[in-house]
Amino acid sequence: MRQDRVFFVTDNARLIALDRASGKLVWETPMVPPSNQGQPYGGTVAPRVVRDLVVAGVAGGDHGMRGFVAAFKASNGELAWRRWTIPARGEPGIERWQGKEPVGGGGPTWLTDGSFLWFSERTGFKHLYHHRGDGSLIRPVTTGRWDVRSLYGVDEANG
Repeated sequence: MRQDRVFFVTDNARLIALDRASGKLVWETPMVPPSNQGQPYGGTVAPRVVRDLVVAGVAGGDHGMRGFVAAFKASNGELAWRRWTIPARGEPGIERWQGKEPVGGGGPTWLTDGSFLWFSERTGFKHLYHHRGDGSLIRPVTTGRWDVRSLYGVDEANG
């Protein structure tokens, strides 16, 4: 919430601002860029308000879409910045990608509740664990015989 507005993300990755007092729609904007419309994007997180920006990420990496986190102006829903979690040629982060350029997608985003992810190799594989702010384990995020290869952090104010 910011001033007189309440923000939320829909299950089809739209960001919505409502008037706090009346509940009327102030603005609604698709989080997904036009070039990616039609892909199975979702929204499963509460957006985070940072100064005059509303920051949120997307779900759907298990369906092959490219994940991202984006910030929208709280006043009108206009896109301020977007950072892809799986970079394409010419985008920030591709210089750190080893091997063939990624084409399959993945990399959904979440965690706006003060919880955090912890990376561990204690099982012999590289896995993520989701913890509460006090450090207690909520659940393993990854399991099995595969490795997490990267984590991505973003300064919320400027991307």
